[in-house]
Amino acid sequence: MNDTLVGIYGSGTSLNVTNGTGGGAASGLTGFYSHHFNDSELTIMAIYADGSAKVMFGAETRVLNPGDEWLETRGPVKRYEETGALINESFVTAIRNFGLWDKSKIEQHAVIGDIVSDTEFYEGQKVLIDGEYRGWNCSGVSGPGITRSDWCVRDGTIIIYVTGKSSGLDYPDDIGERVIVTGFVRVTESDIVYIRGNERRDI
Repeated sequence: MNDTLVGIYGSGTSLNVTNGTGGGAASGLTGFYSHHFNDSELTIMAIYADGSAKVMFGAETRVLNPGDEWLETRGPVKRYEETGALINESFVTAIRNFGLWDKSKIEQHAVIGDIVSDTEFYEGQKVLIDGEYRGWNCSGVSGPGITRSDWCVRDGTIIIYVTGKSSGLDYPDDIGERVIVTGFVRVTESDIVYIRGNERRDI
């Protein structure tokens, strides 16, 4: 985890259709590295030692304590679709302060391809990887494992070794099973990138 990380901002959009025609959702997380963060209509102006945050949305500013939620509703707005259907839309913005977290306990989800291509950034960092169990079928890795008990995880087309933590799976019967591993990124003297695993989670 980058020591300069100040906070994590999550944003999402959801569509709730009451007539049964469908719906959807999208979300994302963004780390920010200064006490002033801006995203569209929302600005995080300050974060205080007690976990409260000074937030501006539109033209209004509030201080939200940990657990506080700020709801802003716009609408309803009526419009007609090309099909002739009448749509009654309301827009609700929910802003919630989840408080302070111990930075050492925040898990950094990482793509194996990013780890392998940017070892200078990831080396030494604790990461969480999510991929396909390959057991000892590690073709595509540029060198031998660290120990004879190492096993591999594949994310897309990129494979990485995991050492120090048993997979708990059977090779070759479980090849292709989804695995989630947390551990630290290490690089050998011969530039082999691997994960020093400390936890494997069941799906």
